[in-house]
Amino acid sequence: PAIDRGMDPRTLGLSVLFNPIFEADYSQDGARPQDGDGNGVAGFDIGALEFSEDVTPPQVAFLEPGENTFLRQTVTVTAQATDNDSVASMTLRVGTQMLAASISPPAPSVTAIALWDTTTVGDGSQTLTASASDGVGNNASATRSVIVDNTSPNTQIVSGPAGEIGESTATFTFAGTDNLTQIGSLQFAWRLNGGAWSAFSSNTTATFSGLSEGTHLFEVKARDLAGNEDPIAASSEFSVVLAVSDGHGSARSFRSDVGSRLAVEIAVKLVVEFVAVTRGRSLSAIKACGETQL
Repeated sequence: PAIDRGMDPRTLGLSVLFNPIFEADYSQDGARPQDGDGNGVAGFDIGALEFSEDVTPPQVAFLEPGENTFLRQTVTVTAQATDNDSVASMTLRVGTQMLAASISPPAPSVTAIALWDTTTVGDGSQTLTASASDGVGNNASATRSVIVDNTSPNTQIVSGPAGEIGESTATFTFAGTDNLTQIGSLQFAWRLNGGAWSAFSSNTTATFSGLSEGTHLFEVKARDLAGNEDPIAASSEFSVVLAVSDGHGSARSFRSDVGSRLAVEIAVKLVVEFVAVTRGRSLSAIKACGETQL
């Protein structure tokens, strides 16, 4: 009933100078006299506005990032809107902050892309919103929850050798903490003696066998779900000592704490035994006993 039912104002006897005004489109294409009902006769519509049957809003969806994804630094935000006619406008925002989005021209399907610097907001849950409007003013929006985390985890060595060890095998156990990532979801990478880092994994132990004598350095670092890595790896220095020596001899003789400690312990034991054996004996007997002990 809203189509081609209005009175034709050109028949009111007014000056023909008003006709261009009566015939002008004020709201949308085809709003004034046109064949709206398909009977072959162009007529004016009620209120001089062609009735629009488009009451369907656009459909809006996020393409990236994923729902509840952990994010850090600068990320790409992409959303898409589709409409049965045409998407006229589209915006992206995080909270109340508008994002500078690159938007494709009006079309039945429109994509909006923006780079978002997550360091401009605090760590924790954030809500992204994509909004779209079609050509007749129908509006729609979609939201996406994400988790911003720009804080690095901390790494600790729980157990492992330190100082000197008298074997060629060493095992380390390690752990980490983070402000948002659960402990069980942290991953770790390690290296020995400044070599290449291992691949990150959920393993919390590392064992090394066939270690050569000398000093070794073990390092390990944690990574959280957002991809932040501990910038200061936890480390432990230890020495493998397979030859026991107290360092006596030439200036080039190898010396170890294990060997020195053993030498002192043996010397004390011999002195105690010597005193016990020689107590109350003559000088010649003590001398003979000393030569036997040595």
